[in-house]
Amino acid sequence: MDSPAEASFDRLTRLAARLMNAPVALVTLLDGDREYIKSCVGMDGAAGRATPVSHSFCRHAVEAGRPLLVEDAVADPRVRDTPAVRERGVRSYAGYPIRTPDGHVLGTLCVVDFHARTWSDDEQQVLADLADAATTEIAQRVHLAEQARSEAHYRRLVSTSPYAIYALDAEGHFVELNRAGEALLGRESQTVLGSYFGAIIAPKDLPAVERVFIDLLTGATDKALMEMDLMRPSGELRRVCVTATAIREDGRVTGIHGIGRDTTDEQVLLGEMKLLHLALGNLSQGVSITDERGRVIFVNRAFTDILGIASAAHAQSYVDALVPDAEGGQEEEIAEGVRDAGEWSGLVWRRRMDDGRRVPLDLFVSAVDCAEGGGRCFFTIVQDAAERLERERHLRRAERLAGLGTLVGGVAHELNNPLTAIKGFTALMLMDPRTLEDLEALEVMKREADRAAQIVANLRRLARDTQEEDTPRTRVDLNNVIGHILQVRGYSLGTHNIEVGTELDAALPAIMADRGQMEQVLLNLVVNAEQALAGRPEPRITLRTQGGERGVSVYVVDNGSGIPPETLERIFDPFYTTKAPGEGTGLGLALVHGMVADHGGRVHVESVPAEGTTFRIDFPAAEEGKAEPPPARETRNAAAETLRVLVVDDEDSIRRTLSRYLARRGHSVSVAAEGGEALRILESEGGFDVILSDVRMPGLSGDRLHARLRERGDGMDRRLVFMSGDALGDQTANALSTCEVPVILKPFDMETVAHTVEAVGRSGT
Repeated sequence: MDSPAEASFDRLTRLAARLMNAPVALVTLLDGDREYIKSCVGMDGAAGRATPVSHSFCRHAVEAGRPLLVEDAVADPRVRDTPAVRERGVRSYAGYPIRTPDGHVLGTLCVVDFHARTWSDDEQQVLADLADAATTEIAQRVHLAEQARSEAHYRRLVSTSPYAIYALDAEGHFVELNRAGEALLGRESQTVLGSYFGAIIAPKDLPAVERVFIDLLTGATDKALMEMDLMRPSGELRRVCVTATAIREDGRVTGIHGIGRDTTDEQVLLGEMKLLHLALGNLSQGVSITDERGRVIFVNRAFTDILGIASAAHAQSYVDALVPDAEGGQEEEIAEGVRDAGEWSGLVWRRRMDDGRRVPLDLFVSAVDCAEGGGRCFFTIVQDAAERLERERHLRRAERLAGLGTLVGGVAHELNNPLTAIKGFTALMLMDPRTLEDLEALEVMKREADRAAQIVANLRRLARDTQEEDTPRTRVDLNNVIGHILQVRGYSLGTHNIEVGTELDAALPAIMADRGQMEQVLLNLVVNAEQALAGRPEPRITLRTQGGERGVSVYVVDNGSGIPPETLERIFDPFYTTKAPGEGTGLGLALVHGMVADHGGRVHVESVPAEGTTFRIDFPAAEEGKAEPPPARETRNAAAETLRVLVVDDEDSIRRTLSRYLARRGHSVSVAAEGGEALRILESEGGFDVILSDVRMPGLSGDRLHARLRERGDGMDRRLVFMSGDALGDQTANALSTCEVPVILKPFDMETVAHTVEAVGRSGT
């Protein structure tokens, strides 16, 4: 309102003064308590001046919203006291309202005379027409001002928009591009304006974009959404999502405008997210993501499989139903750990959704900020802990067996020497004529000594004796072994009315094994099952084989009395047995465990008291094409010839037994209590055909004796044969592997000693 006078209003006031034959004409605008003279004729210096509304004639017309006609101001009480009348001598006034397009009265177009006068109808009509013209002029001014403001606002929006805004003419040339567009294209607008849009589009996308451009120009479509690669001057490609809208004027398409958004980084992020989603979805560990209110955001397939959830859609109901575990009571501990440290990990037990079975899980929970404003998400990783717990049980069992093995190995070593003497002297006594009663007694002694020797052999095997001769391993068909075991035990199983079932995999791969040990493993399990079925109704044993990812599996299943949970952990311990005294030594399952482990296998057992027990043994399958070792050739048992033999042992009973037996075989025998004495005898009596020596002795041990014999250089080290009753000693094992001489393990048969001595003696002659 207080802007300077404008030419259009000046023309209206001059025209009003002329047509109304009035000395003064004005355009006034009122705002609150001020009156602004926008244009004036006949009052020098009045234009642009503001005066209080109280001094104004015009306020009456504005307030009333209709024309104000004053013929004699001095006589008119409405205006006679105004300064215009008192000070300037105004006597007559005619003013018509000027309105905005919405009808609001802004001011007046008025004429003033310094003489009293009557305003004719024609004069009033002229003034009304001129006021309407002023109203029209103001409306145009308002429209132009609003248009200017709108355009300025649009320009600001376009200029500051984070997205590229463009316009093309009908030929596809750029006519407008904002700063964001310059940044996207890597070009300044002056280098782009006037150029064809196809110059910046990757060749692979250009044909499709040009087809859309033609559809927009021809009116086939009004809008389009496209994705394309744009080329920067550096050769870099940016992926862009572009909208395009036809510009129409008088129904004709004159150009295209739209917005472009750089989605390159989004595409990279989307690719990473897809890759992450794929990775999480294919993890073997279960993964879930929930928000603070427990709403499930994501679960992978492993999560639903581990917890028995039908599908991801059912995961929410599982999480909602999760309550503190009755037996574990760890929920508070987990919540406190996550609250205080941000994460928690440990073993928990959860019930599967499908069958309600409790399963052990390794659980990891972590809280992370996932949204602005402090929102958090909870990442949960679960893994079935059953296999880990089983491995730990096996490890604990192996550790116990290792400790027990050391103990039983020492016991076996201590038993070897007296058993060797007993067996030796029994064999000597049986070589002489005896009464029938004496022969029976000796046979009992021999049988019981052999039984004790077998127990010692089992102890040695249990202790995984490294000194024992390696038994050749061949390709073994476990189906065939099972058939042999059932044939051996057929009579016993039949007499106890035990039904036997077999489910044998016809395509079962072979394993590399000691067949004798495999027979003993399965025989022990079958005998165990027989004993568990004593007195049970409808007793049944099922033997099953299966080839698969684990290699080869053998199952021995019975419906017997089962094994109590408190006993299950100890069944593989040596000497542990639940049988009545005299019914077992407690070595059977310990031997099974040791033999299977020695073949790289694992033994698993599941048992439910009063329902039955299942033993599963897993073996690695034999490599394809691995040949069996050639059969050992039998040694010809040639007639003995007189040999000079030196027996070296710290046990007097062993020396006497061997010297008497070998003498009865026609050999000349000398004895020594340790290696040093043996060397002195060699010096005094000369060489021997065979030196039969213990390994572990006080004084000079067997391995040191071998080293001294090698130093002599006369070949006596090749005449040496070791005897050993040490089931576990690492030093003995190392000594034997270094010396590379024949070894006879105690307790031995005299015939075995004789054949070995005579074979070595013959080889040196």
